[in-house]
Amino acid sequence: MTECAFIPSPSEMLPDDPVVLQIMVHDLQKQLDRLRNPTAGFQGETLGKQTSSAFLRQLLDSIPDPVFVKDEDHNWVMVNQAYCQLMGIDRLDRIGKTDYDFMPMEQAELEWLMDEHIFATEDEDISEAYRVDALGEPQYLSTKKICFTTDQGEKLMVGVIRDMTDRKQIEDLAHDSVLQAKLKTQQLAEALKELQQTQLQLIQSEKMSSLGQLVSGIAHEINNPVNFIHGNLIHVQQYLRELTLLLSTYREYQAFLPEEVLQLEQYIDVQFILQDIPKLMGSMQAGTQRIQDIVSSLRLFSHLDESGCKPTDIHEGLDCTIRLLKSRLQADPLCQAISIECVYGDLPLVDCYGGELNQVFMNLLVNSIDALASRQASVLNTRDTFVPMIMVTTKQIQNEVLIKITDNGTGIPKEVQKRIFDPFFTTKAIGKGTGMGLPISYQVIVDRHKGKLSFTSIPNEGTTFKIQLPLGLKNKTTIE
Repeated sequence: MTECAFIPSPSEMLPDDPVVLQIMVHDLQKQLDRLRNPTAGFQGETLGKQTSSAFLRQLLDSIPDPVFVKDEDHNWVMVNQAYCQLMGIDRLDRIGKTDYDFMPMEQAELEWLMDEHIFATEDEDISEAYRVDALGEPQYLSTKKICFTTDQGEKLMVGVIRDMTDRKQIEDLAHDSVLQAKLKTQQLAEALKELQQTQLQLIQSEKMSSLGQLVSGIAHEINNPVNFIHGNLIHVQQYLRELTLLLSTYREYQAFLPEEVLQLEQYIDVQFILQDIPKLMGSMQAGTQRIQDIVSSLRLFSHLDESGCKPTDIHEGLDCTIRLLKSRLQADPLCQAISIECVYGDLPLVDCYGGELNQVFMNLLVNSIDALASRQASVLNTRDTFVPMIMVTTKQIQNEVLIKITDNGTGIPKEVQKRIFDPFFTTKAIGKGTGMGLPISYQVIVDRHKGKLSFTSIPNEGTTFKIQLPLGLKNKTTIE
């Protein structure tokens, strides 16, 4: 019974699988040994060679991918029909030849060195190449080369070529799609950032507008009657002084006064009234003066009487902001009074948007006060001694003004520090913070004033916010 060789179908063959290739080479060698039977004589040997050659050609031609075989002397031993179709050649154009017979010298030398390395190391090699076919169409080819050793010790290199053009085009399309998606994502991120900044600007403008309207109402409803009272107190004080003088004169003639007058004087304690009236007048004048100062601070804080970028006294803005926060600096049942120290340098008037800059001072000081309150709460039931403090310092450094606001509060956690200027980000409880104070402050300093807003913070030790404002902003804005 004759043993027949099994030739797998093209769909079953995996020519780029090293194991399958090894089996294929081994089967080829076995078929050659069987067909070349030395007892068959010269005719049988010739028939065996012919049958073997036909079998090898049939086997390789059944593979849909282009395949070629080289021996250890770099001679082309065999190519399949797919290879001939790919290159547009006949088998005889390759069989028995080396690369030097049909390739340019430089390319042939490079191929020779690469193949020599594969024969020497028996490593698998995969390379990609670009070419233009006979119709002028681009092709991307991937070539896998594997070295095998036959039972007789002969080394053969089998190369399998895959046309990667369609795959390459799909990859290029996918790559382009990824790039477009990334570009679109970046555009959307930039649009979102711009939208958030616009939203912050609208919120800031609305806040300042609302504050301006509020202060305007306060100035109109309070300032006028307070001025009226404060102004009339001067006259009341003068009248009371004269009445007191009159009463004192009457008392000099006490012996001649009726008994009813003396009893009334004793009943209403005229002496105490005469002593207390100056104190009452002083308190009333101090109260009305305090109200006037508050109204003035509110007007200065919001710069109601000014618009645009104008020379501004930074220290005046800081002082009025601190005055408005006075109630939050005072002691309460749960917290000590917060000590605030101002160390001002010699500053010139700074071109800035005064109302917006004061809003920044307010936001930073409120953050410091909140941090100090949190730290006081954390040490409330401990033996730790804690004195809450805020220090505000200013100085001029060359062509800029430096403002520092430092507290010894809870500090900012490291995982939060990179996000504190993000719009609407807040670590405070719901209803305690909107997440807009610091982002608005950053935008006011960086975008509006072309300055810098930065900070350093150590958890449980404190935070320092640093504002750097350039001098001559008005000139820069005009130039731009």
